[in-house]
Amino acid sequence: MISDVFRQSFFGAGCKTRGNTLDRLPVNWHDGIVVCYNGGLVLKNGEIIYRKGIPKATVLETVSRYFEAGYSQIALEIDDRLYANFDAGGEYGWHPFEYVPSGDFSGIDFKEALKILICSGQPMEKEML
Repeated sequence: MISDVFRQSFFGAGCKTRGNTLDRLPVNWHDGIVVCYNGGLVLKNGEIIYRKGIPKATVLETVSRYFEAGYSQIALEIDDRLYANFDAGGEYGWHPFEYVPSGDFSGIDFKEALKILICSGQPMEKEML
């Protein structure tokens, strides 16, 4: 059984900023605080009360540095969509998924990302995301 404290403050790895986010959670969690994208977005009773994204220039610089360091699997969460240079679709989340095989995220039209996922290149496990 879930405690009342946890029910009032659900911490998720990611959740939609628009659409049916709360529909994916148990009904008794809708009236409360939902923390998404590792704190980049906070909803209270379904309304955004805090949002802190990562500017596009910072995202692209960060991605470039990790590619240079040998990290080969990178994903971005932008506007409720997951962009990745590896197959992260289906079972890996609630997001629509877009495959960016080259890893060149500069062609995506966005102002900020809510999350950057840097993966080690090891086989992905759903629990890791």
